[in-house]
Amino acid sequence: MAKIKHTKTELKAQSDALKRFQRFLPMLQLKKQQLQAEIAAITARIDEVSARETAARRDLSAWVALFAEPGKPLDALVHVERVNTGTSNIAGVTIPVYKGLEVTRAPLDLFATPAWHDNAAETLTAILSLKAERFALRQGQGRLRSLLLNDHAARQLSGVRQYGGGGVVHVARLLSDHRAIRA
Repeated sequence: MAKIKHTKTELKAQSDALKRFQRFLPMLQLKKQQLQAEIAAITARIDEVSARETAARRDLSAWVALFAEPGKPLDALVHVERVNTGTSNIAGVTIPVYKGLEVTRAPLDLFATPAWHDNAAETLTAILSLKAERFALRQGQGRLRSLLLNDHAARQLSGVRQYGGGGVVHVARLLSDHRAIRA
């Protein structure tokens, strides 16, 4: 615990700090809760997208052996032109939001290509879209987590550290220090 001088100047400084922390602590706690809730929601969404991608890959594996025949390779059926993303603001943090995927399909000759090439192109487009969505979600999750960690580190370095704890402990110690100075 930091050494506190028992002077009126120190009392005034501690009183001002106490008022400041009591005023801003609820707002900081709310922001932290919003970030944690959004991280949990994004994690659930990532799990959902991963499950859908796994299901699509499982469906693809049932007939992917058909591509062992000579012809067009599987990766030549679809070409990604661009991934469309937007932005969203969560508790003051700009995160990417997946909007869609623009792909170009290779032209198929109706008479020369087997019928399953259409299904393969659709499944590949779906898998690529899910991968792009998962990537955008992970980017947003990473930004929110880094802000949450940086916010915690900033509080640790900005003076809360001298009292050895988080904001709630800091306010409680400020109150007790305030009382000690007054006595």
